[in-house]
Amino acid sequence: MSQIARESGLPRTTVQRLVGALVAQHFLAVSGSGRVRLGPALARLAGAVHTDVRAVVHPHLEALRQRVRETVHLWAMADDDVVLVEQLVCDHEVCIVTPIGARFPLGCTAGGKAILATLTDTEVRRLTEGRLKACTAHSILSVEALLADLQEVRSQGVAYDLEEHVEDVCAIGTALHTGTADHFALCIAAPVRRFRDNRDRLKQAIIECRDRTNEDICT
Repeated sequence: MSQIARESGLPRTTVQRLVGALVAQHFLAVSGSGRVRLGPALARLAGAVHTDVRAVVHPHLEALRQRVRETVHLWAMADDDVVLVEQLVCDHEVCIVTPIGARFPLGCTAGGKAILATLTDTEVRRLTEGRLKACTAHSILSVEALLADLQEVRSQGVAYDLEEHVEDVCAIGTALHTGTADHFALCIAAPVRRFRDNRDRLKQAIIECRDRTNEDICT
């Protein structure tokens, strides 16, 4: 309690009253030693955000899959990784399939880079310093090179994974604006040849899908 009072500049009595109210709603919990920690209600709220975002995004993902006839993904940021939370697989004989719940590095995936581009360079350094790995010969291995790539992402509004995570697989991603602290990205993944043949069409499709999805999330 005293640490919260010092950091916030609030009187200790005010802190005690506010903490007590949040404990009553299970947003905070106080241990026997008096230490204050986050409560279970916050975890439920975080889970509800993921559920709500998936529900809003799903019809837009379905429309995107039908339009581009490629596998489409919804990725969420989790610590210094991205986690696949939704996937709709295309109808081609050769297609990209990833297990739901798979975790990949932020710096070598289209969804991860799309999310990183919404952060400051300082935050990007904190999340990626010492964590960039050579998944393929095309992976970005220095933070400076990654920051230069992210400048292009911010300019174009989309991020590319050009065989940076898996050989023979390319992807395009774009970040969603959920109005919360959670970070999500839409992606289209395809084999190299189909991706390169349709790159401009995929970019236009995912940008339009992102804009429509953002409108629905905000309303």
